[in-house]
Amino acid sequence: MISAFWEMFKPLYAVDTLEGYTEDDKNWALCTPTTSEFLSATLAYEGVFTFEYNPEEFYWLTEEELGLIQSKLTKLPFEMTNWLCGMRITLYSNEPDNMVAVMDCGDRELHGDRELQMLYGAASEASYASLMSVLEGVGEAI
Repeated sequence: MISAFWEMFKPLYAVDTLEGYTEDDKNWALCTPTTSEFLSATLAYEGVFTFEYNPEEFYWLTEEELGLIQSKLTKLPFEMTNWLCGMRITLYSNEPDNMVAVMDCGDRELHGDRELQMLYGAASEASYASLMSVLEGVGEAI
């Protein structure tokens, strides 16, 4: 479903001459290298919140659990950095209508570790089951 939506509107968003930025109180921070990547990543991230099949909560992740997600799911070709207090958002999927958003909220350079959070969902029950075949038991509810 997301893939079909994206393919339908991709020509409208294929603006690669501009970069994607976000603003804090006084400074602009580069979030993505192109506008089309910014629009893709924000659309996908916002989409995770609207899936009919979801756990309705965020989860803490460990580095090991992140490694499992990275090895078992496909990373989408866009991500955001410097989002809301420097957060990095990386998106994963194993079906066209499901998605996992992993938010790296920590400051590795400052603290030496990361605060990893996850939100996920799917548009269909079958796709949610496919996602849960990987995510069952992963994460701790926040």
